[in-house]
Amino acid sequence: MRKSIVIVIFIAFIGIVSYADNIPQPFKPYIDALTQKTEYMELPVIPNLSDIGSASATVPEFITKDQASEDLLQIIYLWKNAYSGRFYFENNGVSLNKLQSDFIRLIENSTENVSVCEFERLLVDSLIDVNDAHFTVIGSDVHRFVKCYFAYFTDLLIEQKGGKLIVIKSGNSSVPENSEYLGAKKNLFSTLSPKNRNDFLLGELSKDTLGELKSSFLINNEEKEISLPLHRCHASEYTMNIDSFFNCQQEKNYSLINIKTFSPDYHNELLKLGELGKKLKNEERIIINVADNGGGDYAYFVDFLKNLNDNANVMYTTASLFSPPFVRAIANQDCSNLPEDFIQSVEKFKKMDQDMKKDPVKYWEINEPGEPKPGTFKGTVICIMNKNTASAGESVPILSEDSLPEVIKVGENTCGAMHFGNNEPYLLKNSKIFMDLPEDVFISDQEEGKGCIPDFWVDSSDPVKEVISWLTDPDNYRFYPISIPPRSCRSSDLPIEAP
Repeated sequence: MRKSIVIVIFIAFIGIVSYADNIPQPFKPYIDALTQKTEYMELPVIPNLSDIGSASATVPEFITKDQASEDLLQIIYLWKNAYSGRFYFENNGVSLNKLQSDFIRLIENSTENVSVCEFERLLVDSLIDVNDAHFTVIGSDVHRFVKCYFAYFTDLLIEQKGGKLIVIKSGNSSVPENSEYLGAKKNLFSTLSPKNRNDFLLGELSKDTLGELKSSFLINNEEKEISLPLHRCHASEYTMNIDSFFNCQQEKNYSLINIKTFSPDYHNELLKLGELGKKLKNEERIIINVADNGGGDYAYFVDFLKNLNDNANVMYTTASLFSPPFVRAIANQDCSNLPEDFIQSVEKFKKMDQDMKKDPVKYWEINEPGEPKPGTFKGTVICIMNKNTASAGESVPILSEDSLPEVIKVGENTCGAMHFGNNEPYLLKNSKIFMDLPEDVFISDQEEGKGCIPDFWVDSSDPVKEVISWLTDPDNYRFYPISIPPRSCRSSDLPIEAP
């Protein structure tokens, strides 16, 4: 979840709740001191942020022992000063002392030079206990550090009929239609149903890779336990194929907004999203599709809500870490293609950077929301999301529910990049490995890696099509599972927007 430079500046200079000594209760697991003296280290400047995407092309095969030692000092400096999750994860499994001793051992045991591949692998292994969807190491590969929950489903559709749960569609010969489901309710997932019907998918939400689910059924008056094959929810396979970064299709019964990204790289185009809110103020139904939206800056959606609803309730409780490496990274940004308000913000950070050179200090600023206010929008918003909905993309269902009268979430659970954000990339001088580190803490009820849970799960590779069919024919629509081979997913496939 990335805030724009403008928002960061706003928090730093205007909207601060001051806590001189006492850390607010929600932040005690994350913050050990609101202000601390530290050191100032000159860090490599990243000339072009687009270079991060091609990091593997610049990573050398070997570096000298002295160079490896220099990069180790930089890793320790960044961990201590640039990462908002440091204190939390040091109390939950990450040992900085072990990291340091393991690297020293690697360097000492190397002959003349140190393998960067080994250096990278050791860095990743040392941080294995980090559970943060934003924290990223980019070297010869992209390494993410999040324990994700995935939905796994059978090829059954179950309907509640009176007090019984009846299989009405089966893609498995072991469980014929009209069998009665006798298993656990926790394995039933509400899905889109005809009006006045309650249909369910059968499956499980898990951090582990699952291949089968054992469930009990009443088949021809005989209770049987059946092992059913599972597949990953097909909604993850959806890809948003649109020509622009967002578009709007206005139909008779609904308006569909597809939002592919919130990346500030497309600032001028995304400003038009706010204007769209004014045009849709009187709509009865709006579908907002953020399936496959990897995030960026949620401020663009806040603008949309303000124009749609005459109010946006941004109910995030956040803590922002300001430190020498973070301030210097912003101060060194190339302003040649930035809007004027961004340029002014960078200039303020340049002054902060000079001050921190003289008196290096890291400090936290706490930002608490006010009371929610009602808006004017009277319609229904249907938010389509999937596992590739991440970071600022996940703000769409959250901010919508906090601001609008009726929001229906459809698809599958989101990525779960919920507790840390506002990343800044840093380059290790010699190994050319990037560390992309969050500067903010977000207090959230959602579990990291689990994300927002839909009201209706859709086991389809085209959830948009299913939602439109459901809205178009609410009396007769029914989703029927189709067996498709399962797809594997690596941690590097997760969709967080590159910085």
